[in-house]
Amino acid sequence: YRLYGSKQSVRYSGMIIKQDLTYQDIEDVLDTILAQFSEVAIIGISVPALTYHGKLISGIIEGMDGFDLGRALRLRYRQKIRITNDVNNAALGYYASHQRYSSVAFLFQPIFGHAGCGIVIDGKLHQGYYHFAGEVKHLPLTFSEDPVALSKTPEGTRELLGKLVATIV
Repeated sequence: YRLYGSKQSVRYSGMIIKQDLTYQDIEDVLDTILAQFSEVAIIGISVPALTYHGKLISGIIEGMDGFDLGRALRLRYRQKIRITNDVNNAALGYYASHQRYSSVAFLFQPIFGHAGCGIVIDGKLHQGYYHFAGEVKHLPLTFSEDPVALSKTPEGTRELLGKLVATIV
């Protein structure tokens, strides 16, 4: 986690390594940060999940599918709350730092997981209907084995990326 100041400077950062993430973990981090930095105006959380208006639709956070994280945080904190997909945020960050491109498709293939794609066209993030654009794990592609199993080896990752990149180009 990080706290950013003006001009995107990192004012504070930390790391928590846990097998499972819970809502209480999120509150604990926010409470710790806000106790030290009361001037925080916006809380932004980037999650490995399909999000829609602050609600976690589906993702890899155990037990949080369907949870309205944005609403829960708005009830607890006075700051503006932004809950967004992690790969979409990465795409926006890449786009912002490489202004020579008018459009970007940012494909992320984690080890032991499903790929995601953030799509920025003419400076605008395209999330699609119900924020489903970029959820490339749902494309009707045929692989030699389960995509998560493939993501565990270099050869499998090449197969995954080769087919996924072909759908973007």
